[in-house]
Amino acid sequence: MSQDDMTNSEESDMKPENGAGATGGSESMDSSDESSTPRERRPRVFGKYAPFIVLVPFVVYMSGLMLAGWIKNVSVRIAAEHEKGPLRTAVAVAKAYALDGRFEDAEWRGDIDWVRLEELVQDEHGRVDDFEDVMRPLDSGKEGLDASEFENLRNTWTEFKPIIAAMGAGTWKPAQKQRSYYPKTYAIVIGVTAVFTLIAFPGYFKAPFRISWLSFAVGAVGVVVWIGLWWLNQEVLHLAASGTREAFNPFEALKDDPTWMYQFLAIRFAGLVLIVPLIEEFFLRGWLMRYIDDPDWDEIPLGEAGKMAIWGATIYGVVAHMGEPLAAAAWFSMVTWLYLRTKSVWDCVVAHAVTNLLLGLYVIKTGTWELW
Repeated sequence: MSQDDMTNSEESDMKPENGAGATGGSESMDSSDESSTPRERRPRVFGKYAPFIVLVPFVVYMSGLMLAGWIKNVSVRIAAEHEKGPLRTAVAVAKAYALDGRFEDAEWRGDIDWVRLEELVQDEHGRVDDFEDVMRPLDSGKEGLDASEFENLRNTWTEFKPIIAAMGAGTWKPAQKQRSYYPKTYAIVIGVTAVFTLIAFPGYFKAPFRISWLSFAVGAVGVVVWIGLWWLNQEVLHLAASGTREAFNPFEALKDDPTWMYQFLAIRFAGLVLIVPLIEEFFLRGWLMRYIDDPDWDEIPLGEAGKMAIWGATIYGVVAHMGEPLAAAAWFSMVTWLYLRTKSVWDCVVAHAVTNLLLGLYVIKTGTWELW
């Protein structure tokens, strides 16, 4: 779309006859008239294409990440089922022997709950203790039963105990070669988001393009604050119960294909430094904070925010970065201060980009891929 298409609202949207200023409302009216008199309309910042500018690219990005997460979970479940193949086979063989017609009248026949054992093998979150309880009857002698027939099942179970424990705790991960979907899905998400961002790009300049030195300073200080509070959170307070990052190491996972490895690194940094800072800051400052202040959000001047909007920005940061709650709370509060100080969304974009660039370089230098 052209720059002219993304115009601010026309003069017809204004209602000067109400006589109120930019703060809206007619303070001189009697209270009896206030409920029936419409609020004064103010100039819109982004115009009629506002949602497409500040909402659509971010929603596309987040939807893509959720879809990629779903693909990851499905892939992990398939890999887990494949991993448990030998255990499933051992259970089936032992069950076939124990349920042979020769033991139809044996008193011990009902001691072993084969149905439950098969259910546990299929359960992606099956607990080791549950397996132990069901398999315990196999350890005692049974009349007419050759215990050696269960030796393979016992040995297989011993081998699989650590794997089942990890699956039950939700910490098991498939082999690196089975995780190649991550760089591919990330590249697709960034590519699609970039297309929508480029389409909406002229509209971003409806926000005055002002950049101050403070944005670079806040970005540089912000990476120190983020890393420091992340370390405190992980090593001392242990508050990150969920929402951890992918921790993908391209130098290890993609070492067999150096060309794709460096291509992925370029895509990853493009997402970190160019795409995400732009779409997230315009979403947060251009829409969310203003919407919290007023449902007619595009009439709220950029750089203004009430207390609820300020708190909302910090809460958003924590919710969006559940693995680093302290770091997110401090960093998003710093950038909100910058936003209110300079009244420029572009300062927020630059600060975000500087922090992400330095953080990405730190991750590569130190190998702390959980910050990636």
